[in-house]
Amino acid sequence: MPADLKGKAKVLAPPPGGWSVPSQRNYTITASCQSHAAAIRQGAAAWQGLREGGGTPVECRNGYITDCGGGSNVVGCNWGAGQRIALYMGGVNDDALLVAHEFGHNWYGHSTVRCAAWDSPTTVMSPTICN
Repeated sequence: MPADLKGKAKVLAPPPGGWSVPSQRNYTITASCQSHAAAIRQGAAAWQGLREGGGTPVECRNGYITDCGGGSNVVGCNWGAGQRIALYMGGVNDDALLVAHEFGHNWYGHSTVRCAAWDSPTTVMSPTICN
């Protein structure tokens, strides 16, 4: 463990109430995601003003997402900053972090942080979940 991390607790969730965002958005969990609803709600809670009901449909896939553009092994996609979201739950070991990242694309692009984590909106928006 690097010296600068000794004694620091790993952040496992956003602050209560979530991080502030420029605008309120809504989402709907589709039938394909019903078994992942708890993780989706947890990831959505990372962002203030993101509410369930109407808005962006969130669908779940059984494998990597191939119709998103970009590289191979894509585990999430947010088309048109909130028009539609697809998730490959099980493609990473923190489904809620994947969800928070994809919802974050409603407002933000990728950050330059090496590995996604719960420390801040910037770390959530890393293009890579390393764990």
